[in-house]
Parts: sequence; structure tokens; C-alpha cells
Amino acid sequence: MTLAGGMRPPKISDAERFGAGEVLDVPGHPRVIPTPGHTPGHCAFHFEQHSALFVGDAMCTMNPVTGGTGPQLMPHVMNESNERALRSLSEIEPIEAEVMLFGHGEPWREGVRRAVEQARALERR
Repeated sequence: MTLAGGMRPPKISDAERFGAGEVLDVPGHPRVIPTPGHTPGHCAFHFEQHSALFVGDAMCTMNPVTGGTGPQLMPHVMNESNERALRSLSEIEPIEAEVMLFGHGEPWREGVRRAVEQARALERR
């Protein structure tokens, strides 16, 4: 990652702020769900019309460090706060969506609640 410029991300000059629960005026009109932990300002986006929940790096179905599969938190070394990441699962748990999409791994179609339960079970180990 370092050799590919991962430690030198481009500057963003025109970023806009949005808040919890806000529906964004962009294609798909996603609702914002704060999920801090991976980063302080991390958010998931619920595309209600499409029954899709994009959780980004709040969770993954393919661990980029170990290659392990299935719903789980991102590796601890990649999270700003594992405790906050675990607590953030409560924010997405009640959402009904046919598909969950992740920053790492395959889509999940077995329910948000089940994905959250599996991620919590892995953390208890």
C-alpha cells in the first residue's frame, strides 16, 4: 500500500458534511447511519428503495489480513477503536435489507441481524 501511494491520499477540497439519519440528494438517496470505529467519522448508507445496506469498512466478509471469510469486524489493527466498531453494530442491526455490501468481501444476503450476530460471536472468541 505504501509503495502504491496509500500513505499519501489526495487532498479533498470540496467535501460536504452530512448528519445522522439524513437522506442524501445523490442517486439512490441513501440514508446516513453513523458507524464510527473503523474511523471516527465512518458511516454506513441504507439504500431503502433497493433494499441494500452499504457498510463499507464497518464490517467485512473477507478479512484483508488473514483471508478469513464470513461477517466480521475489520482487523483490529485497521480500526481506530475496536470498542466503538463493535458498539456501532447496534446501529445497523435493526435494518432490513436484502443485501449487505462491504468494502472487503462478497455481498451478504442472509440478513443484517445474522451478519451482526456472527461478527459479535467472533469478537467474543
